[in-house]
Amino acid sequence: MENSPIQSTSSMQSAKTKLEKAFDRLEKVIRERIESPEKTGEFGAELITLQNEIDELRKKNRIASNRIDATIKQIQKILGS
Repeated sequence: MENSPIQSTSSMQSAKTKLEKAFDRLEKVIRERIESPEKTGEFGAELITLQNEIDELRKKNRIASNRIDATIKQIQKILGS
């Protein structure tokens, strides 16, 4: 059974939401540790690096998400949905 464009869009939206929530949780933990030096200790620089990586991944995720959304819209237009 083939997935309809609507099901695919719903699945993609669900995956994007889960990814954003995971990023949010990770970012929260990192920010808490950065703001709390006694918890950070020797890992402070690493936490800052990880925060920067999260920011980069968020940007890339937004770009990919926008491209996927545009592609889905084009496919739906072609299929006459």
